[in-house]
Amino acid sequence: MEINVSNIIIGIISIFICCVPFIISRYNRKKKEKKIFIPLQTLAQQINCTIHEHEFCGDFVIGMDKTKHFVFFVKNIKENISTKVVNLNSIQTCKVVKNTKKNNGNYLIVSDVLLCFVPKNKHDAEILFELYDYNTNLQLSGELQFVEKWKDLIRKHL
Repeated sequence: MEINVSNIIIGIISIFICCVPFIISRYNRKKKEKKIFIPLQTLAQQINCTIHEHEFCGDFVIGMDKTKHFVFFVKNIKENISTKVVNLNSIQTCKVVKNTKKNNGNYLIVSDVLLCFVPKNKHDAEILFELYDYNTNLQLSGELQFVEKWKDLIRKHL
C-alpha cells in the first residue's frame, strides 16, 4: 500500500474543514456568555456580593451568592440586557411556573417557563425570572431541566 502525499494533504484539509464550524460555534458561544456574564458580575458587585455559582442557558444566566443569599438574573433579549436581583432572606418559597397553550393542531405547547419567587410579605409582588417565551424562542433548549435544577438549588438556601 502506497501512501500518497496528495491524499494526506486532502485528508488534513478535510479534517480542518469539518472542525472549523465547531470551533466557530464554540467561540461564538463563549463570546455570548461573556457578554451576559459581565453584567451579572457587575450587578452582584453593586450590592457587595460575589457570584459563587452560575449557569448559562440560551440567552440568560443565573448566578447566586451563597453566603449572602442573593440570586441574580441577566437575560439578553435582542441586544437588550435585562437584570433582576432577589434577596432570598425575604422569600418564602421558589417555584416553577410552566404555562401551556393549544397549537393549531390542538397540541399543547409550552408558552413560557418562569422561575417564581414568592415573598414572605403577602403584600409584595412575586418576582419572576422569564427563562423561556414561545414568542421569542420557538424551541425549548434545556430550560425545563435548568429551571428544576435551580429551583432545588435555591430552595436549599431558603
